Amino acid sequence: MFKKCLENRIVCRSPGFKCYLCDHEIQDKNFIAIKKHIETDKHQQRINGIDKTMRADVSRKLETVSEKQRGIIAKNQITTDVKHNFLYCHICKCSISGISNTLEHIKGSCHARNFSAIENKNQVNMPKNSSTNQFRFDQYDKPSIQCLLCNTFVHNNQIVDTHFGSPLHLERLKFFKHIQDDIELDDADNQQIDLEKMNFKPHKQISKSLLCTLCDVSVSTAADKKDHLKGKKHKNNSLLHLENKIEKISNKISVADYPYFYPCYLCEKSFINAENLLDHYQEKKHKLKLKFFRLVTKNSYITFIQVKSKQAAKCRLCMIFMYDCTSIINHTLGKKHLQREKNSDLSMSSRNSSSDNSQSTNNNKIVTLRTVPVKPSSSKSSNPKQKNNYETSTEELLKLEFSVENLNSAASIESISVDVDDALNDLISLDLTVSQQKKLSRSSRVRKPRTPNAEGKKTISSFNQNAYIWGKSYIKHCINLGVYNIYNVNPDKLRLLKLGTSLIFPWQSEHACLVCGEQFVNQQILFEHLQDAKHIENLQLMKESDKEFQFYDEQFSDLELAKNYMQEESNDLVHCYACENKVKNDDTYIRLHIGESNHINKSQLWRKLSDEIYKNLSVIFEEAWYYAQVFLCDICKIKNDMEIDFVMHLETQKHVQNVTKLLQKGIMTKFGMCPVCITCWYASSDFYTVHCQDQLHKRFAKNGDFMVPNMTITALDLLENVDEQIDFLLNESNKAVLEKYKETELLKAIEETVESIYPNAKAHTFGSRLSHLGFVDSDVDIFLDCNNLYYSRTTKEQSQHYLMSVKKNFETKPNIWIVDEVLLVTRVPILKLRHIPTMLKCDISFINGLSVEKSKLIGFYNTAYSVCRELILYLKRWLTLCRITGSDCITTFAISWYVIFYLQIKGILPSVYELIQLKNESKIVDGWECGFVDNFSANHSDLNFREHLKGFFNYYAEFDYKADVACPYLGKIIKKHTFAYKDELPIEMQIYKYRLQVNYMETFRFDSPMCIQDPIDLSQNITKAVKKHHLRCFRQYCTESAAKC
Repeated sequence: MFKKCLENRIVCRSPGFKCYLCDHEIQDKNFIAIKKHIETDKHQQRINGIDKTMRADVSRKLETVSEKQRGIIAKNQITTDVKHNFLYCHICKCSISGISNTLEHIKGSCHARNFSAIENKNQVNMPKNSSTNQFRFDQYDKPSIQCLLCNTFVHNNQIVDTHFGSPLHLERLKFFKHIQDDIELDDADNQQIDLEKMNFKPHKQISKSLLCTLCDVSVSTAADKKDHLKGKKHKNNSLLHLENKIEKISNKISVADYPYFYPCYLCEKSFINAENLLDHYQEKKHKLKLKFFRLVTKNSYITFIQVKSKQAAKCRLCMIFMYDCTSIINHTLGKKHLQREKNSDLSMSSRNSSSDNSQSTNNNKIVTLRTVPVKPSSSKSSNPKQKNNYETSTEELLKLEFSVENLNSAASIESISVDVDDALNDLISLDLTVSQQKKLSRSSRVRKPRTPNAEGKKTISSFNQNAYIWGKSYIKHCINLGVYNIYNVNPDKLRLLKLGTSLIFPWQSEHACLVCGEQFVNQQILFEHLQDAKHIENLQLMKESDKEFQFYDEQFSDLELAKNYMQEESNDLVHCYACENKVKNDDTYIRLHIGESNHINKSQLWRKLSDEIYKNLSVIFEEAWYYAQVFLCDICKIKNDMEIDFVMHLETQKHVQNVTKLLQKGIMTKFGMCPVCITCWYASSDFYTVHCQDQLHKRFAKNGDFMVPNMTITALDLLENVDEQIDFLLNESNKAVLEKYKETELLKAIEETVESIYPNAKAHTFGSRLSHLGFVDSDVDIFLDCNNLYYSRTTKEQSQHYLMSVKKNFETKPNIWIVDEVLLVTRVPILKLRHIPTMLKCDISFINGLSVEKSKLIGFYNTAYSVCRELILYLKRWLTLCRITGSDCITTFAISWYVIFYLQIKGILPSVYELIQLKNESKIVDGWECGFVDNFSANHSDLNFREHLKGFFNYYAEFDYKADVACPYLGKIIKKHTFAYKDELPIEMQIYKYRLQVNYMETFRFDSPMCIQDPIDLSQNITKAVKKHHLRCFRQYCTESAAKC
């Protein structure tokens, strides 16, 4: 019977069974219930959707397994799955090849640990905050939910559902239905939500919903049904079942009565399971609505009111009514509103200060971090080209960057993940004040004439402008060692830190400080305490007191007692925390007690723990550069997201004047850093204490958002089975290589489709498939050369024109092509298609042939040294499982060149410059040299794959990312400062220096945390989008992985 279970994707799961094919729990623990479920129409429809040949192959493999082994497999929640290499473990989320490997996997510690964790979880609990992204649970004696739109409290699911359907709520929800779809998301929005850490409790469903049986998605309205049928997920599933014909599949929507569903009330959609709800949270439309929701609810001046039977948003500060989201954005980020908000805050601050005059001067210092800071109102600027990083135009917000950091306080962090908790932690109630005054809503932006760019000529980016002027200052203040470096640590500070940690001891499952008598629950709070001004003052007093005992060696000062984990309790007694004893307050008795073996052993153990704490904390100070991602000048109330902009500000006349005024008042200033919220600042010397009281900092300290998370279980499993995994990955990649004929057919079909308008069009493959790094399910990247522009550059406008013209041709052949998506406003316009005859997906771009040449070059290296290809395939998988890959992290293209560069450093592979010299035949594409030899040999190496893998991890765990640039073009490291002092660049980079002078070419981003130079387009830093948080993850994971190889 277990054979029948495995064939139908059914496993044992408490209290009965579960069918993963239908996502259905079978409550009765008997085979009769299983048989009934298998016979249902829903299950039969799904099992018949799987290819018969594949099902027969699975059945044949199961025949070779005993019934006992089948039972063991089913009881460990492992099912057959042709998509995942025959067997798939739903507990560990990994594919397994072969029965023997499966049984070994079940015996493994990782699987056993995961299995125990799932079995012990008897029920799924609702998270602390509501998962709807629009509501929060308030902490009352009776649990209640607050609707922030209507300022209403409800106490159970039924009342919640009733409230959602009320006319008032629906009217206010209309403000969130027309957010623009072409807004670019910031980096943090691409971060994944950890399914294992989020539990969802389904809500009771009142009415029936529509179920798409093909996708397992529940929709509640006809409009949602229409949206779903046009979505990617439904189209992908439709293509997999093409034999049933797409027009029939598109109608696979049936009514289903489910007892539970998972709703998103902000978007008015519901889902059949938590996974689908989480997928929805990652969708662009949901995130944009959430961001707009935060903008409205975080602004205390915006309220919702009823105006002539219509809902409107009112600004109580400016007395303006708004009826759509665009008006709200234009107004709240306009100069007029911001200036009034600033004046309002200043008047409030002055009232507060006048009411607090009776307090001591130490308590009167107020540090205000504005929600949306305003550019200083000085009529003259020391640098007219300088742009305040806080000031964001409404046009940018609406069309380019609807980013969370522009809506948060000055201490907000760019890479905050917009997940459920983040959306709810800072939401506030709305005030319902009514006003009759009404004004026209208009933009405060002054229109300026726009000068069109010359054909094919690039504009100079803000980084380029800053790099020309401030690049050397950036190197001096951030990279080079010396007194000018903002990350320098005062040796006295390290000595105080060492002394302070030596007086920390474990106490009642926490840590305690003998200097201040306080206890700490974790190392983050301990770190804050050791830098707190009060702690440092107490420690200094203790040191000064200890100096009075220098001529009395036989007596014990408070500091000497503390070093031995003892403290004076009274005139008669001293308390020993190490031994939990009271000792007579007499120097002779104290000395005798300290010499006892029990005290010595316990003290030595605690000193080792203190040394370990100091080691961990001192690393943060020594590597402060790796922890600084946001830069704040508290003196001028300026925040920057780039180091070079921060350095530029530090040298402006206005900043120097502000600092001089403080020094004249006797207020000392210094640089500081908080690793908890990755912020570096220039402020008064006591700013750290004030900073730790900030609510945003407290939240990060509690949640540990920017600490490096542990490696995932699947990544650890990958490291434990290196040889098996690389064999599997090579086998899968070779399948794609053998399907080259399909790619040829695809290219020919594209050229034939556009032939009527571009008769000379030529399609070229590039990307992972051309580099021998693709898989069967990998997309095919294609450059379509419409007008013989392979060697030149096509402008973005030209690419958009080509894309829209050929799109019509593809749409006229629906039996051959499916147009999935059209990306017009991205940096590189792309047309996403699916070719029905070959079942291949492809992304077509129109820029030039430079991407083709780059992919060819990687392929040449892979051919010359097979281990190079193996390393790249393995590390692609490793990055994915470690969750540090993607467009805003480390891309496949980047890890490919990091592997090649490592092998160049080891002397195995030649540099790109050497390949150009061997060819001795110039080939210029888009102004860059691509004439390299395509047939060369690698130098011999006795190291095998595993040894190379360990060497790779060790090399990049110790790489100096702060000062060094990996340069595969020359096959060696280049210092960052050479890109600021361009004359110091090697002669081999003459083409880069020449183009920099005459073409307004983009400057190499040497200020990025992670730098590896593109070996062909020398102006490009392949990893310029990587943030320091992701870099710290990469370094730590490399260290841990090297230890496991």
